[in-house]
Amino acid sequence: MFRRKIRIIPSSSLRHKPNHDIIQQTHDCFNVCAKFMIDEIANDSGAVVHATHNIESGKLAASKDLRLASIYHLNLVSNIFKYKDIVADPTLPRMRSVQSSQCGRGEVDQMSKEYMKAMKIIFRARNVDETLKFFSTYFRTVLAMDVVVDADQLPETTKNEVISFFESAPPLKGVAEIEKSLKEFVDRNASSSVNGRANRVVCVTSGGTTVPLEKLCVRYIDNFSSGHRGAASTEYFLKVGYSVVFLYRRGTCQPFCSSLPDDPLLDCFSVSNDSNIEVDALHAEIVKRAITENRAAVAEGILLKLPFTTIFEYLQILQLISVSLRDLGPSAIFFLAAAVSDFYVPWESMNLHKIQSASGPLDMRLAQVPKMLSVLRNEWAPMAFHISFKLETDKHILLAKADMALKKYKMHMVIANELSTRKEEVIVVTEHEKVTVRRDSIRAGAEVERPLVELVVDRHSAYVKKLDA
Repeated sequence: MFRRKIRIIPSSSLRHKPNHDIIQQTHDCFNVCAKFMIDEIANDSGAVVHATHNIESGKLAASKDLRLASIYHLNLVSNIFKYKDIVADPTLPRMRSVQSSQCGRGEVDQMSKEYMKAMKIIFRARNVDETLKFFSTYFRTVLAMDVVVDADQLPETTKNEVISFFESAPPLKGVAEIEKSLKEFVDRNASSSVNGRANRVVCVTSGGTTVPLEKLCVRYIDNFSSGHRGAASTEYFLKVGYSVVFLYRRGTCQPFCSSLPDDPLLDCFSVSNDSNIEVDALHAEIVKRAITENRAAVAEGILLKLPFTTIFEYLQILQLISVSLRDLGPSAIFFLAAAVSDFYVPWESMNLHKIQSASGPLDMRLAQVPKMLSVLRNEWAPMAFHISFKLETDKHILLAKADMALKKYKMHMVIANELSTRKEEVIVVTEHEKVTVRRDSIRAGAEVERPLVELVVDRHSAYVKKLDA
C-alpha cells in the first residue's frame, strides 16, 4: 500500500489474502506492484508500506531504492507489526506523531475502512495489469487526500493578521457613499417586513479578485471567474422574494443578462437610416427584459450593486456589508461565489510604478491573504447563514476540501464544483448531507443555479425556523 505520508494500518484490518490461482502469481504481482510504487515516488518525498507473507519479496522491494524515507514490513501470517517508532524518529514524513497503539478509535476505524476498500478491490484482480490499473487511480486519490490534510494543518488566521491586512491596504475609494447606500438598503428591508419580520437578505459575491503588482497598476494577477454563477443566482434569489446585495467584479456577468450575447452593445443594437440607435428585432425581448427587471429591482430597493476589482476592495467592501447586515441576524445569507485570491503583494512592499522588463526575469514573493471566512462567521455576522464555494480542477480532492472548509470555517453549507462540470452540476455539502444538484437538461436554457437557489432557500428557512423555536 502506497502513501505520500505514512499512516499506521491496524493489524486487525489485514485479514484478506490475494485471490491468485498459484502462489507464484501472488509473488509476481507483489513484486511488480512494489516496483511500480517505488518508481512513482522516486522523484518525490513519500513512503512505501509493503505488506507481504513472502519475506524474499519484501527484501527485493527494499533493495530497489535506498533513498526511500521509510520502508515498513508487515508479517501477515502472524499479524505482527514490525515498524519504527515514528515518534522517536522526527526525520520520517508524517502528519501525526502516533504509534498504532496511540491511535484514537475514530482514526483507526477510518484507516481500516480505507485500507479494506483498497484491499477488496485489489484482491478481486486476477492479473497484474488489473492490479496496476487500480493502483494508478488509488494513488492519485491518496496523494490528493494528503494535499487536503496538509491544508487542514495550516495555522488559523490570527486577529493581528486580519488587522494588519486592513491597516496596510490602500484606502477604499467612495467608502462614505458605500456606507450610505448600505444603510439605506438595510433600513428599507428591515422596515419592509413580512408577517412582522424583516425581509430576508442575501449578499451574493461574484467574479474574481485581482492582485495588483504595482500601486499605479499596469500588471496584475487575476482569478478566473466569469461571474455567471453569482449573477444567475442573484436573479433566482430576487424571484423567490429575497433582497440582494450584489458584490461583483467590474466587467463580469450581471443579473438578467445571461441570455444576452457576449458583446451586447454591438450585437443587439444598430444604427437606423436616420442615425437613431435601435434594438435589433432578434434581441428586442431579452434586452427589454434585462433593462426592465434590473431597473425595477434597483428602484424598489431590493437590489444593491457594489463593484470591486482588487482583493483589497473586495475584502474591505465585504466587511462593510457584513457589519451592515449583522442586525438582520439569521435573516441574512452570505452566498460567497466570488473567486478570491489566496495570495497577494502587500501594499507597503509594492512597486509604485510599472515594473520594468529590462530588469530581467521577475522574481516576486507573494504573501498569503488572511482567511476571512472565520472572521466573517465568528465576528462580522455570526448569526447569518454562511455559504462558501469550493472550485477544484481535481475531482479527487473536491469533496474532501469542501468537508474541510465546512468544519474549519464553520460554514453552514459549502457548494463544491469541479471546473469542467460546474455548469451542469454542483454538490451541496452540509454537516448532515451531500446533495448533488443538476440542471434540467431537458428544458432549454435551464441553469443549475435555479435548483441550487431553491435548495439554499429551503435550508435557510429550516435554519431560521430552528433558531426561532
